[in-house]
Amino acid sequence: MSDKIAVMYAGNVLEHGLADEILDINSAMKHPYTRSLLSSIPSKDNLSEGGYLKSIDGEVPDTIDVPEGCRFFERCKEKNDNITVQCAEKNPPLVSVSDTHKSRCWLYESK
Repeated sequence: MSDKIAVMYAGNVLEHGLADEILDINSAMKHPYTRSLLSSIPSKDNLSEGGYLKSIDGEVPDTIDVPEGCRFFERCKEKNDNITVQCAEKNPPLVSVSDTHKSRCWLYESK
């Protein structure tokens, strides 16, 4: 039980905020990794009739030789042509997506 949550990936905080905001599966303002984690939670819907759990495609990065850019870049399904170069070359800053919620993603740079 916690009032606040920090979501980490490869030793880097990608998102943090109030638990209600981070765990809200309907919120559009979520780091792609957090969204992927939440979609992988088992439920009767995704396990009924021989269904499968969702997984995150790709490989976990080497945390000894940390890649340049966003650490989730290689596995991210939400990167687009407008941000791909930034994602690959520079780790995004933590930006506020609300008064109590921050995310480290180029998708939210202008928010």
